[in-house]
Amino acid sequence: MRASGFYTSFDKTQIFYQIEGSLRNKKIMLLLHGLGGNVTAWDPYQTYFAHLGYTTVAFDLRGHGFSQGTTEEMSFSVKDMAKDIETFITLHSLHDIILVGQCIGGMAAMVLVGDLGIQPKALILIGSGYKVPFYLSLLKQGNVLAFLYSLMHLLHISFGKPGHPYLLKFRGTGTINVERFVSDVWNTTLQNYLAICSAVFSFNGYPLLPHITCPTLIIHGTKDIIFPQNSARKLQQVIKKSEIVFIKGANHILVINNSEEVCRAMYDFLISKF
Repeated sequence: MRASGFYTSFDKTQIFYQIEGSLRNKKIMLLLHGLGGNVTAWDPYQTYFAHLGYTTVAFDLRGHGFSQGTTEEMSFSVKDMAKDIETFITLHSLHDIILVGQCIGGMAAMVLVGDLGIQPKALILIGSGYKVPFYLSLLKQGNVLAFLYSLMHLLHISFGKPGHPYLLKFRGTGTINVERFVSDVWNTTLQNYLAICSAVFSFNGYPLLPHITCPTLIIHGTKDIIFPQNSARKLQQVIKKSEIVFIKGANHILVINNSEEVCRAMYDFLISKF
């Protein structure tokens, strides 16, 4: 049975999560979504792995979905997103977890393992990279995003309402899709979206990669234009116990568009290791 709730993170931020199964289970999978996403991205994964005896916990990363955001003093750094998940792991004394991250959720997972010292049973990175491509990092120059975020607070301008659009309704869309982008921004709120982008676009997790020593699976689309194939290959080269699966024709939204293939790749990897 699927349930949901909130917990208080290390800096008092309220984090929303959705769980299927019991935390007393010995097979626990933590699911971290991508930029502008929410827990509904993992709906087919929670169903799929429940039938295989896993407990799955999906999180709204801070500033996303129902998790807290929109305070000017709040940090939206990738490290703080990771510390939110570390808090949950500590609160429930979890061990031997399987950590799954998509896009910026993958970046947060890299921080959890490579910086914060969480030792998962396995790590799975889906459509992720250790930093955003050069053309996106340019948006960070001059702190334009942070300035716009602060200006909206100063002028009490708001756009959007935190919520949970069912992300599977966008199945089949391309990496660039106006309707999905507007939905992501609206349901994250523009304030949160700007602050998150400002933090994420300056993230560089490359120094963390050599410290990731657990079995790692990298799943990537051959048509991902946010993190091209060479980005995934770089992860595979530097992370010691890693292997890579490319899904032919899949784009950056492969968690939604190719959930059956991604689930199968995850399952094949897990049964081969444990």
